Amino acid sequence: MFQSFGFLTQHMTVHLALMGVVAPLVAARVPGYGTSFALRPHLTAATMAQIGLLWAWHAPFVLTSVHGSAIATLAMHLSLFGCSVWFWAAIFGEAGRAPWKSILSLLVTGKLLCLLGILFTFAPRPIYAITSLHAGHSSAAGDLAIADQQLAGLVMLATCPVVYVAAATLIVRRWLSRVDRSGGWSLTVRPEG
Repeated sequence: MFQSFGFLTQHMTVHLALMGVVAPLVAARVPGYGTSFALRPHLTAATMAQIGLLWAWHAPFVLTSVHGSAIATLAMHLSLFGCSVWFWAAIFGEAGRAPWKSILSLLVTGKLLCLLGILFTFAPRPIYAITSLHAGHSSAAGDLAIADQQLAGLVMLATCPVVYVAAATLIVRRWLSRVDRSGGWSLTVRPEG
């Protein structure tokens, strides 16, 4: 199915499936992520690492050089996936203590990931020098490269907000139900009992 799409579209589809679907499911199953401060993932560090790693791997010179190597591509996908599991575990863990922090991290991360999608979608020329993937060295290759880049950007723009807004909505819903039960507003969650 993916063979009809270009390299960047395939690449982003794999990223989004791993980072936006599989990683949250894995993170939700991590036992004891919120039990002690030493074991608890730190939300700020996880957020900064996810944003930094994603942007670093997608720098034009990095992605262009990674493209030809199966090992480097696997390293990219595994590092982004691992960091995403850490990020989502931190989101879920902090959502139980201070939901606003999780919501803020989702907002910042979602916006910066969407910015990458906007760059892909609206760049006037291909960002990456991998037009060799697209039918030779003709002007058609450049057209296919920009179309692939724009489709990859649109996939990001369609998917990222759904994932991050859905997660934030669930956190807000749980937070509001706790507020309703406790009869008062608080930026932190008091233990029930």
